[in-house]
Amino acid sequence: MPARIIDGRKTAAAVIAADTAAEVEQCTARTAHVPCLAAVVVGSDPASRAYVAMRARRCATVGIASRVIEWPATTTMAVLEDLSADPLVDGILLQHRVPSHIDERAAFDSTAPAKDVDGVTSASFASMTLTGRLFESWTPSAILRLLDSVGVRLAGANAVVVGRSPILRLSAEAMLLRRDVTVTYCHSHTEDLEAHRGSRHRHSGGGSAGTGRRRWGQAGSGGRRRGVRPGRSRRRRVSVSVRTPLR
Repeated sequence: MPARIIDGRKTAAAVIAADTAAEVEQCTARTAHVPCLAAVVVGSDPASRAYVAMRARRCATVGIASRVIEWPATTTMAVLEDLSADPLVDGILLQHRVPSHIDERAAFDSTAPAKDVDGVTSASFASMTLTGRLFESWTPSAILRLLDSVGVRLAGANAVVVGRSPILRLSAEAMLLRRDVTVTYCHSHTEDLEAHRGSRHRHSGGGSAGTGRRRWGQAGSGGRRRGVRPGRSRRRRVSVSVRTPLR
């Protein structure tokens, strides 16, 4: 069975952005307040700055106001209580990764769960696992939205999640389970990764080089890769590719 590549950029522009813009317009009319997303960047990592700038442009296209808050790399603790208490801020994201001297988990958890649009707080992860009432992790949620946009049926499927990072892979597992998918984890200590190739869907991009394999996108398989990787220049870029079976 041949594989099909889902063009995430086209889908986002044609479907997701249009839906979001309509929701923002309705929300603004109902509350007399333009929704605002605040993005916090710690340090001067070029990839992080590029990613936040991209998000700000996306906000503008759908009518969401945005703030970019830049903190120096010498910041000792990224505390987000002030933004959480700001009534003019509706969503907060702390750009991952932060400098190593900052306790990233404590910084994430200082965000009010109701404003954690990236789904990275402990409360959000519990919600993804149990109730689904709070925001979901941004990237896995977008991947599932892309699969839904082309009619991929997830219930009853077997899925392999490659990697175990709490922001992406653990969240993906929780969200897949809630969609009635049977999930297997693989990671850097998995001895026979090839033994799991037969699953219908895969979410790859493990933290160790070579953990996610390009040949897993061959005919008859479905896979999803997300990551920030070096390009030909010194810049780093974010790429999302989705492969699913033709139906």
